[in-house]
Amino acid sequence: MKKIRILILILCLLLLASCDIGKVNRFSVGNNVNVEKSTKDIQNSNNNIVMTILENTLTTNGANLSIRNEGNQDISFGSQYFIQVLIDDSWYDIIIPQVDWTMELITLEPGQEQTFELNWSSVYGNLSTGTYRIVKEYRAESVSSYVFCEFEIN
Repeated sequence: MKKIRILILILCLLLLASCDIGKVNRFSVGNNVNVEKSTKDIQNSNNNIVMTILENTLTTNGANLSIRNEGNQDISFGSQYFIQVLIDDSWYDIIIPQVDWTMELITLEPGQEQTFELNWSSVYGNLSTGTYRIVKEYRAESVSSYVFCEFEIN
């Protein structure tokens, strides 16, 4: 009888453990432990839109960014961004709670640059060691595209 109980307990534990397989990959990123392989097709499709982290501003909980429009048409974007982490040569979205982003619209004419401070600690926590990228969506002539900037946390 004792062997049957142990066997049932082991089977139950295996069933519980298998419920999570394939849904979300577990990885510790700041205060978050959930990441999911990204299905977004994120490319810097326009080399004339440049996002960089300003020198000596990167920390585990934020950075100062610059977006520069080196193209020949206006672009617009809001405050929303997301951070991805590189795991085994693939980008993963860091699963975060619902965030209420402010609704301002920033427009950059050709040749203009906008700098701003990001403090992601309240959303992502302090990022642990790894390779990340900040991704922002922007619009130019009613077409949405992405711009991103990769960075390392050591």
